[in-house]
Amino acid sequence: VLQGKCDPLQLIFPDGDVTLATQLYQDSPPAKVMNHLLQNISKTALETIPNTQTIQVLEIGAGTGGSTAYLLPDLAQRFTQYTFTDVSPLFLLKAKQKFQEYSFLSYQRLDIEQEVTPQNFPTHHYDIIVAANVLHATENLSVTVQQIKQLLAPNGLLILLEGTTPTRWLDLIFGLTTGWWRFNDQWRDNYPLLSASQWQTLLENHGFREVSTITPTAQQGIIIAQNEDFQPSAITKTKRQQWQIEQEEAQAFLQDYQNAEEENRHELLETYIRSKIAKILRLPSSESIDINQPFLELGMDSLTAGELANDLEEYLNISLASTLALEYPTINALVGELETKLSATPDQPQIVPSLTETSSPNQTEALDQLSEQQLDALLQEVMQEENESL
Repeated sequence: VLQGKCDPLQLIFPDGDVTLATQLYQDSPPAKVMNHLLQNISKTALETIPNTQTIQVLEIGAGTGGSTAYLLPDLAQRFTQYTFTDVSPLFLLKAKQKFQEYSFLSYQRLDIEQEVTPQNFPTHHYDIIVAANVLHATENLSVTVQQIKQLLAPNGLLILLEGTTPTRWLDLIFGLTTGWWRFNDQWRDNYPLLSASQWQTLLENHGFREVSTITPTAQQGIIIAQNEDFQPSAITKTKRQQWQIEQEEAQAFLQDYQNAEEENRHELLETYIRSKIAKILRLPSSESIDINQPFLELGMDSLTAGELANDLEEYLNISLASTLALEYPTINALVGELETKLSATPDQPQIVPSLTETSSPNQTEALDQLSEQQLDALLQEVMQEENESL
């Protein structure tokens, strides 16, 4: 390694194997101590959030999932949407295999040093953001913290697990990699780790409040901070800008759709629906979505199905049932229904179909493709949604 004949990352992740790294971040005695503490803090934070509220959790640089494994059991008891992110597709693939029993997880690539909106992440959205042993690896901590604030909801909680003291054994492992030394900001002169007090100052300077640090060991600490409560006008302005962008996109689509030849309209509508679904489900690419793949398999639930229906109603001026994912459970089925609605003349009323009415051919064909288990799951979601609306 010292002679440059061997890549140190190959020693840490031999042939893409994360076993050694997992043992370090999840199974080693120091890791167990800190992750159990992280788990307790997370559990306490959950108690402050009403049971009726869906908890949005984002983990940055989740890597091998060492800390994730300690957090998920408690989150599984609540109505939670957990977004597991990392800059490396390898870690995302391994995590899908490792945590497949947790249905409320989604996996998405995130580079926290870049703007989050172009990466298909919603702003001011997450109630809790967790980052374990990762933020020190970014080049500029001020930029990184600013991106985190873009993701965190007003009054949202940031929980960090970080090394706070120079440690020789860490230098002998990660200090051999170039990424360990890539820092370039005002907070670090000659070492990548910040002390607990430096973290507190950094976060307070960027508008976080109620910053506290817990350092049970000399080497590591947990930093907890609450995001500021934004002025309503600032949030309203951001939402208005997002709405305007989507409205302009919808108008451009409708114009292209009306001007297109009849045989080209189906493809235009299919592309538009793909992009909508990719955005709502925060999928990395719309092109990879199979038009015959059930929405349930893509990760859509009653909440996101309702969001899709509301968006289509608002931006395309058409009406859809709230039971969208059940009645039209694939892109192919949905596009067939939307073609009918978009071809209607303005004076023709749009009637929202119900489950008791005769199904269209596209709808029936799509439903036939679903297994009994998938149909049961969708029916349960619809029934739950209907009960909540009563």
